[in-house]
Amino acid sequence: MKRRHFQLLFLLASSLFLAGCASRYGSREIARFTRNDIESHIIDGQTTKEEVLGMFGPNFYITLDDAQRESWHYKYVMKNGQETRFVNQLVVLFNENNIVHQHRFYSTEDKNGSIVAQ
Repeated sequence: MKRRHFQLLFLLASSLFLAGCASRYGSREIARFTRNDIESHIIDGQTTKEEVLGMFGPNFYITLDDAQRESWHYKYVMKNGQETRFVNQLVVLFNENNIVHQHRFYSTEDKNGSIVAQ
């Protein structure tokens, strides 16, 4: 019985250690998209706010520009320890009619963690 408890304790400790090595946060929906995916799903001047919500879910945060137009920000980050390994970020600016005015997608899988606009 002691051996069984030791095995369970070892598995639990190993799981906690491995979970601490890699962390992920942000919109999991945006994690699976590439620049080509984004360009085929979001069309400036045509895609609606409701369609963006349906594709990517709730946004990470919202900002307003000087004209009080909403920008929705989506972000997904995967870290390995202290080093950022993967970032996807999408910014969608809507016009006063809740249609996409402009969008930008940023992504990286670089080892140095720099974000590259695509």
